Amino acid sequence: SGHHGMPELTELRDIKSLGKSLFFVLDSCMCLELIKLADHKKKAKISHKLLFNFLDLVKRSKARLFPLGGIVELCTDHDSKEIDSEKFYDFFHRIKMIEILPIKHIRNFNYDYANYLTAADFKIPSRLNGFDDMLLPTYCCLLKLRELALINSTRKDCMEKNLIAY
Repeated sequence: SGHHGMPELTELRDIKSLGKSLFFVLDSCMCLELIKLADHKKKAKISHKLLFNFLDLVKRSKARLFPLGGIVELCTDHDSKEIDSEKFYDFFHRIKMIEILPIKHIRNFNYDYANYLTAADFKIPSRLNGFDDMLLPTYCCLLKLRELALINSTRKDCMEKNLIAY
């Protein structure tokens, strides 16, 4: 339902009213859009209108962003399979800033990442020890579920079929 496969606000509010947590799991493309928005604002080569509508939905439904898998994909060296932890935290903080900003500040580009808490304020481990082995397979599982959903449909009556196929 909704435009461009986005759920309706009423559906999301119904989930929240049941006391459930609501997360939007972001892939690498979505993470990159948010990172570009944080860095380049109006000049970002992204679909501002679609992104603003998505962020408006996230904020109005009181959902949280879950960018972990997408950031891991963006920061993983495809040869060594190691995650660049400096890049990881840098990207994470850009997305976090967008997540916590009021939607009107985002729409008006009334923010400055340079003034936001940056990765330099943290002691960055040179490697995300132990996480590499868990994060990549977890993200691959999410991508596989997405692939099945795109093949079979994302309708509620297809969810069980998708999980069985998975």
